Amino acid sequence: CRRKLNAVFRHELEARKKVDKKCDDLMSGLMCTEDEQGKRLSDEEVVDNMVNLVVAGYESTASAIMWATYHLAKSPAALAKLREENVAVSESKGGSLMITHDDLPRMKYTAKVVEETIRMANVAPMVHRVANRDVEYGGYTIPAGWPVLVWVRSLHTDPVYYQDPL
Repeated sequence: CRRKLNAVFRHELEARKKVDKKCDDLMSGLMCTEDEQGKRLSDEEVVDNMVNLVVAGYESTASAIMWATYHLAKSPAALAKLREENVAVSESKGGSLMITHDDLPRMKYTAKVVEETIRMANVAPMVHRVANRDVEYGGYTIPAGWPVLVWVRSLHTDPVYYQDPL
């Protein structure tokens, strides 16, 4: 799939360069991006960024939807309240219109369901870092240069930070 996406974005990049086509979109933004020295991203960097964004956006969205479905299935009361809010917003628009981005500010409970889903099942379950200096933590020394793995899910379900984490 990655090879196919590379080919699709490479083809589009080449087509845009041939006709000097500028669009108001992400690819054009990447093609025009310059670093502090005024150097633009290479074609390979533009294509790689596009592919990475597509792959990351697909996986994280699918994972978040799956976890929301899982947690809502375990909480019928929350699911009922979520449905109630969404139906009310839809009916306020005549009942047949789809909910759009403009409706989101009125959907307070829906926003909380999304936030809670991300807290309970973060799409990035861990964060990789490297200690840039020696660090004392919990009676142990983490030497400079050592990799550090922060398990985000354990932080988000810790009773130290949340009164009723689950």
